[in-house]
Amino acid sequence: MKKISGLVALGLTLSLASCGGGPAPVPTESDPPVTQISGHVMGGSGSGTVTLPSSRGTLAQAPVDAQGNFVLTLPGAEKFAADLKTTEQVLSGIGCEGQLTSSVPAAKGYAVATLNAERTGLKDSVYAANLEIQYLPPKGKLTAYAWLYTDRATHLTGNLNCSKLVNNALQINLGVDVQTRSGWNVIEIYAEGLQSMNGNMRAVFGSSNNWRTATELRAQLPF
Repeated sequence: MKKISGLVALGLTLSLASCGGGPAPVPTESDPPVTQISGHVMGGSGSGTVTLPSSRGTLAQAPVDAQGNFVLTLPGAEKFAADLKTTEQVLSGIGCEGQLTSSVPAAKGYAVATLNAERTGLKDSVYAANLEIQYLPPKGKLTAYAWLYTDRATHLTGNLNCSKLVNNALQINLGVDVQTRSGWNVIEIYAEGLQSMNGNMRAVFGSSNNWRTATELRAQLPF
């Protein structure tokens, strides 16, 4: 795994972001429910599949076309009912650790940020992320997405460390202010900095992303 040295970081901007072209809109009660994940698998070639995995097997699967595009229908709660967590603990499932408070303590949830992709030349986990490097000015930006199911509406607040989202290459500290709706929600993660990044996590509506493997992300680092 490639490491980030303090000397290199002095002249480095690191940005992990989806290629959506601007911030996603904030959801409202009148918006239709979130029912799918759409995106583009960057690695491999030809047609294939993406799979939403769990410790108990496959939750959902969708075809990938020859250009790498896919639309995956999110599963109903009956598929992962045995794996629901309290909403204070749910984001540990995507590599975030810390203290959360739920406005509805009885609410349960399930979070995903990884798909398994299979195409010619590719059989690996992929993430809705892109890693770009600039040398000046020395500032980094992180934007990533996850999908969070809650069995009822709740407001999540607190502070998390989500460094595992980038394999601990950076310290990522987030303030959480997420209002969920009952069902699936799209969660945006945004942070700025160099080796230590600070930012926030919020619910948004709509997101179509490029999906890359961790190896593809690390390969873009110049060290």
